[in-house]
Order: sequence, then structure tokens, then C-alpha cells
Amino acid sequence: MVAVPSIRPQVVNRMATAVVAGFVATVGMTLCFFAAYGVALILGKLPFVSYQGGANLTAWFAALADNAVIDVARSNLAASLVLHFGAGIVFAVVYLMLVERRLFGVGWQRGVMFALVPWALSLIVFFPLVGAGMFGMAIGAGPLPIIGNLVLHVVYGAVLGEMCRPSFQDSLEEDGELCDADERAERRSFGTLAAGIVVGGIVGTAGGYAVAATGTGGDMLLRLGLSSWFMVAAGLFAGASWGGLLGSLFGLNVKPAAPARAASELMPKPGPG
Repeated sequence: MVAVPSIRPQVVNRMATAVVAGFVATVGMTLCFFAAYGVALILGKLPFVSYQGGANLTAWFAALADNAVIDVARSNLAASLVLHFGAGIVFAVVYLMLVERRLFGVGWQRGVMFALVPWALSLIVFFPLVGAGMFGMAIGAGPLPIIGNLVLHVVYGAVLGEMCRPSFQDSLEEDGELCDADERAERRSFGTLAAGIVVGGIVGTAGGYAVAATGTGGDMLLRLGLSSWFMVAAGLFAGASWGGLLGSLFGLNVKPAAPARAASELMPKPGPG
């Protein structure tokens, strides 16, 4: 009777890879956003006005730094961060499970091609929902919302594509240098790393929001010149980082179950003669 290998471990491994890659790619996208936001704040105060009836770039950058999307995120920061990272992980799962093998090119090229889908969805679905208008034109920043959003999604897609090239479980299978026990331990560690990122991120976000909402925490942030978003963001990053670390260590320390013995090993061996 021919044994059919179970696909469940492969699916779990790919899901774990997608969670970790989606989280890291979203972190890269978020850091890029904060950098671009700081640049927009600076350029929004410089005199970039065209003298021949052209676009007022100063007004565009000022509008890019202060608009309906920023207002919605600022007033609902905890929910915005959870949705932001949740969407990043969900898109990563879709990419690795359904799309990656159907694309062409090296890893980052595949990721960037896939990232054009969430980019388009943000322009025609998300922006109108938060009052920014189709393609963000109601913001009053000209084409900057389209360009800036594209840059953020290119960063996300490039990081995602590289982390999924090749997928983690395929690299283990093709490597050939790890023994079965080491391979199972590394895969188990990667799975608990993914679970730790998700659980730790949720707990850290809730903890940061709770600290910022207390009178003492709010007063401390005000004295430092920070808003509540800082504590929530710090809680998310710290919780996800520590959760991933502890999850990875836990996965390495868990003893695997003893492998099932083959039927031929259970049958009595024939005696001599």
C-alpha cells in the first residue's frame, strides 16, 4: 500500500512563513510611512510655490501631512494599528498560499507585482471610505497620495517577496543539510514564532492603549510632548517582538512526539529455521 504524505504540515509551515513575512513587511512599510510623514511636515512649510501658475507644492505637502486619513488614524489609533498589521498579515497569507507560485521574476519582483493589488484597493476603496475621495483627490494634495501610497506598497511587496523566496519549508526540504530532528525543531520554532508575533502584538497594543488611557500615563506622555499613539505603537512593536522571541524559544524547547513506528516494525520477526 502506497503511503500518501500529509499536506497539513506543509500548509502550517507556509502559514507560519506568511505571518512572519507579513509582519516584517508591514513593519518596513510603517517605518517608511513615518519617514515620509516627517518629510511631508518639513516640505509643507517650505516655499515651493510655482511662479508660472503651476501646482502649489507647499500646499500639497501640507495637505499630505494633515488630512482626513491622518485624522481617522489619529483618533482611532489602536484600532488603526491592529487593522493595519492585520491586513498586512492577511495579504501575506493570500500571497504565499495562492499567488506567489503563479507570478514570475525574482522574489522582490513577485512581491511588488502582488502589492499593486492592495495599493489599488486602498485608492478606490479605503480612501473613499475615510473621506479622502477616490484616489485621495479630496485631500487636496494633487497626485502625492497616489505616489506616496505606491511607494509604501512597493516597500511592503519587496520585503514580502524576498522573505518568501523560496518559502521557508521549501528551503528546508531542498537544503539537505539538516537531519529530520533538526528540521522538525526549526519548523516548530518558526510556527511558534508566528503565533507569538500575533498574540504578543495584540497583547502589547491593548497594554499600550491601557497605559495611555490612564491618568498617570497620559500625563507622562504630555510632559514628554508625545501623544497616545506613541504608547500604542510602542506596545504593538514591543509585544510582537517579545512574543516572537518567546514563541521561537518555546518552539525550540518543546520535545517532539515520538514518531510512529512502521507496521513492519510491529510484526514479530520470524524465528531461526
